[in-house]
Amino acid sequence: MSDAPLKAEQDSSLKIYFRLLGYVKPYIGIFLLSIVGFVIFASTQPMLAGILKYFVDGLSNPEAVLFPNVPYLRDLQLLMAVPLLIILIAAWQGLGSFLGNYYLAKVSLGLVHDLRVELFNKLLVLPNRYFDTHNSGHLISRITFNVTMVTGAATDAIKVVIREGLTVVFLFVYLLWMNWKLTLVMLAILPLIAVMVGSTSKKFRKQ
Repeated sequence: MSDAPLKAEQDSSLKIYFRLLGYVKPYIGIFLLSIVGFVIFASTQPMLAGILKYFVDGLSNPEAVLFPNVPYLRDLQLLMAVPLLIILIAAWQGLGSFLGNYYLAKVSLGLVHDLRVELFNKLLVLPNRYFDTHNSGHLISRITFNVTMVTGAATDAIKVVIREGLTVVFLFVYLLWMNWKLTLVMLAILPLIAVMVGSTSKKFRKQ
């Protein structure tokens, strides 16, 4: 019996959230550009991880080259190539971060404007007794403050899910590409590690 109200509340929250996402439809093009930016940003994480391999190789063998089969880059040693690649990856990451945050901010500002206009139009047709029974400060706060907080759920939450989620996916794919057997072994022992860490943390809290 106690699970029914909780499930109804969750369904209501999801319904409200999907309704809020409906306001993103007029800005779907800009929103997709921001997603492309976050994909670019997330793709740089495995790149940085891969650069460490060449960095170690360059320290062990300073005369080694990064592109031995490329005509114009066959003489580029690792000690010179790795810093240049790090700079290029940082620039690529900055481009992705700019595209993602800039266009998502445009979507957020558009949502704020649309919700404020719609809310203000609703207030214009309300009867006088509604304004007599409600504080004017609360009504103004709904337009100026509450709308801004609501749009954060439609934009900032999606940003975190897409950017961090894609980062995990890209790093996991990179692990599979490097050594898929070791990666599967790691996945197999993750539940055991979680149980051990959980039991150890409980003991520390008791102490």
